[in-house]
Amino acid sequence: MESNETAPQKKQSLWQKITNTFRTKRSAQALLVVVFVALGIVGLGFSFAYTGTPSSPATTTCGARVANYTYKVPFGNAVWNQAACSLPVDSQSADYASRFWNYRNGNDLSTTGLAARNKTLTDFGFEALPSNFSRTVFNAKDANRTIQIQASVYDSNLDGTGASFSNLPKTSIPWNDAWVVGQAGDNEAVILNDQTGEIIYLAGVKKDLAAYTQCGPLFRERLCTYSVQVGRNPSGAKIDYRTYEGSTGDRGSGLSFYATLTTPEEVAAGEIRHALGMSIANTAFGPECTTAQLNTAAEGTTCGTAVAPASKFEWASKTKHSARLGGVSAELDALYTQKALIPEGSRFRLNVDDAYIENWINSRPDLKADTKKAETARIFARAMRDYGVVIVDTSGVSAIQVSGVLNPTTKTAWANLGINDISDNNLLNGLIGQDNVQLIAPPTNNCSNGTKSTFYCPYVTSSYPAVTTAPATSSTTTGTTSTTTTTTTGTTTGTTTSTTTTTQTTPPPVVVPSTMTLPGEFPVAIGWDSNLFEFRQGAALSWGASTSPKIITNYVVKKNGKVIYNGVNRVFTDFDLYAGQKYKYEFYAVDSVGNLSVPAIYERNYNCTWFGWSCSFSK
Repeated sequence: MESNETAPQKKQSLWQKITNTFRTKRSAQALLVVVFVALGIVGLGFSFAYTGTPSSPATTTCGARVANYTYKVPFGNAVWNQAACSLPVDSQSADYASRFWNYRNGNDLSTTGLAARNKTLTDFGFEALPSNFSRTVFNAKDANRTIQIQASVYDSNLDGTGASFSNLPKTSIPWNDAWVVGQAGDNEAVILNDQTGEIIYLAGVKKDLAAYTQCGPLFRERLCTYSVQVGRNPSGAKIDYRTYEGSTGDRGSGLSFYATLTTPEEVAAGEIRHALGMSIANTAFGPECTTAQLNTAAEGTTCGTAVAPASKFEWASKTKHSARLGGVSAELDALYTQKALIPEGSRFRLNVDDAYIENWINSRPDLKADTKKAETARIFARAMRDYGVVIVDTSGVSAIQVSGVLNPTTKTAWANLGINDISDNNLLNGLIGQDNVQLIAPPTNNCSNGTKSTFYCPYVTSSYPAVTTAPATSSTTTGTTSTTTTTTTGTTTGTTTSTTTTTQTTPPPVVVPSTMTLPGEFPVAIGWDSNLFEFRQGAALSWGASTSPKIITNYVVKKNGKVIYNGVNRVFTDFDLYAGQKYKYEFYAVDSVGNLSVPAIYERNYNCTWFGWSCSFSK
C-alpha cells in the first residue's frame, strides 16, 4: 500500500518521477530507473534506420500499383522479386496446396489442430528475449566499434572460403553493444552496409552467462555466436545484396537471410514488391530423391527434395519429423510422413481478389477498429496475392519473417503502421483458406556446375519461363493459362503445366467470439506485486467465458489501450493503479484463427481515502 495514493496524480516530468520514487523509499528501484534512463539516452544516439540504395526490380502491371514507389527493393530482379500473378501454376498444385493448408502449422488433426489451420504468425518479435524468434536488422553505419567473433557451432567465412573457414576468424565485424538479438531458436540478425552492399548474417548470438556456457571461458573479448557469415556467391566472392540475384547457401533454403524479409519501410511505401518469406513446420526431409525419382510419383511420397529457387536441401539426412523439431510425439511422426511435406523453395500465391481482401478485413473487429493496422494487413495480403510466399525455412508454426522490433527504430516504424504489441502477431490470421492458395511452378536455377535445374543447386542466376499472357489486374478475374516448360537436370527432364485458376471474391463468413460478461464492479483487493516485491492494492479483474464456433485459445486485456494481460485464465490482478486516475479496461476473446470478439468494456475512476488504505472504483 502506498500512502501517497490519496491525492490525484498530475502529469510529472521524468525527473519528478525519479525524485518521487526516492521519496517513497524505493531507492534501489530509483537507482535502476536512473541506470535505464541513462542507457536509453545513450541508445537514442544510435540510428538503426535502413536507408540503403539498391536498384528496384523491374516492375510489372501486377504488383506495381503504387506510383512513385520510393522503397529500393534489394536483390535486383531475383525470381522472388518478380510478380507471381501470371506465372504458371504447378501441375501438383492441388496436392501441395492441401499439404500447405493441413500441416504447415505443425498441428495434428484433432479438433483443436484442425481449427488452427489458417493461423499465420507474423514474427514481429514482441516476445520476451528468451522466447523471441524474430530476426533483427542493423546497419553498419550505426556500429560504434568492431569486434571479432567466436563461432561455436559452424566455422565462419569472414576470412574467405575453403581453408580460410575458421571458428576464430581474424576479420572483425561492425558492432554496437546496444544491439539486441532474440534469444530463442537460432538468435539471428543481419548487418547491412548500405554503402558497399556487404551483408553479414549472425546466428546464435550470446551474451553474459549464456556466452560463457556456449563458448567457454576463453576468448571472452570475442562475440559468442553459433556462426557469422558474410554474404558470398557460390564461387566465394562477396555479394552486393542490393543487386545480387543468386543463392548464398544460408538459411534452410540456401537463400540470403535478408531475401524475402519484409521491412516496415516498404510497407510504409505502400506496397511489398517481393514474395514473403515463410517458415513452416512441414518442410521436406529425406531420404533424398535420386535423379531417377525426381519428376516421378516417388517425389514427395517416398522421398524428399528442395526446389528452385532453393539452393540446398536442409533435411536430406533426416527421415523423421521429430529429428528436426523438439517435442514431437510419436503420433505426429506417424502423421508427418512424406505425403504431408513441402519442399523448401516452394512458392504459393493467394488466389483471391481485392473484394476478398476487403471482406476479410471487415470480418476482423481489430482491423476495422484501426485504420493503420488495416492498411498494413491489406498491403501484406496484396503481396501474398501478387507475389506469394516462398518457403524459406523450418519452424514449429507457420510464420512470415519480418524485420523485428528489437531494433528500436524498427519498432517505432512498425508502430507508425499500427503494429504495437504481441497481439499483432495475429495480423494475417484467417486470410489463408482451404481452397485459396496455389502452388507456382518453380523457376530454373542456372547451377554453378553448368547444368540447369528446377530443383535445388547453388546458382548465381535463376529465371522463370517467358510469360506471354498479360497478368490479370481486375478484381473479379477468372482465367485459364497453359504453359509448358522443359527443364534438364543432369539426365532428368521434367514438364510442368499450369492449371485453371479461379479467383475467389467472397471469403467464408467469419463468426467472431462472443463478448464476455463482466461483473458490475471489480473489487480492489490486497495482493503480492511480484514486480515491486511488496503487497499492494490492485483491481481483481475477472470475466465470463466466451463462446465461438472455433476454439477459444486465449483472452486479452487492455488498459487505456495497452495490453496488460494475454493468457488462458479468466482472472488477473492489476496492481499498476494510482489514485485519482481514470482507467478503461477492454476484454477480448481470441479464437484459434485469431478472430477477436467485440470488447467488453469497463471504464471507471480509481479513488483512495484514508492515506491509501481504502481504494475503490466509481463511475
